[in-house]
Amino acid sequence: SKDGKELIARYKSDDRVVPTSYNQEEDYDDPHLYMWDMNEKFYIVESNDSWDKEKYGTVKHTGVVAGMPALSGGKAYFGKHGSVWGINYSSGHYRPGISAA
Repeated sequence: SKDGKELIARYKSDDRVVPTSYNQEEDYDDPHLYMWDMNEKFYIVESNDSWDKEKYGTVKHTGVVAGMPALSGGKAYFGKHGSVWGINYSSGHYRPGISAA
């Protein structure tokens, strides 16, 4: 952010801010899936993404990085204007050691 108090997430491809996935005032909690690959590239799959679940099935963490090794994976929470609210390591497959976290 301009004041340096918030970490703002934007997409590299088009500079859009990552859409809200958490709003405490409105009791809205719909986290995005994320993967952090071995090259330290951070991937986000929006919870409201236009992914065709009927055609392709549910997005899994392993599919985001094509089953390759990764630093971590889980759910990411973003507040208003792309502010990073939190992340967890809930992928079940890609859990970092405490020193990597």
